Amino acid sequence: LIGKTTFTVAENLILGSLIVIFVVVLLLGNWRSGLVVASVIPLSLLFAISLMYLFGIDANLMSLGAIDFGIIIDGAVIIVEFIAFQITSRRSEILSLSNKERQT
Repeated sequence: LIGKTTFTVAENLILGSLIVIFVVVLLLGNWRSGLVVASVIPLSLLFAISLMYLFGIDANLMSLGAIDFGIIIDGAVIIVEFIAFQITSRRSEILSLSNKERQT
């Protein structure tokens, strides 16, 4: 019973993250931006599970259900969209820079 429940939780977390990654890439319209935003999911899960372990919180359905993928990536989407907006609004300035200046 425990093994089957653990498998179900892991399967739901993986499927949920794949759906969110697909939707983010689709809505942002750029696969690089989508992958940057989607990379927040495993990093935040790693951080959350590590802190749960340190503080002795059990990993049950309620604690794992509180890690909502939409809330996790909301900040990352806002930051990536702002950066894309700044790049497109300052396109002429960026193109006038040399390659070395662009990299810094």
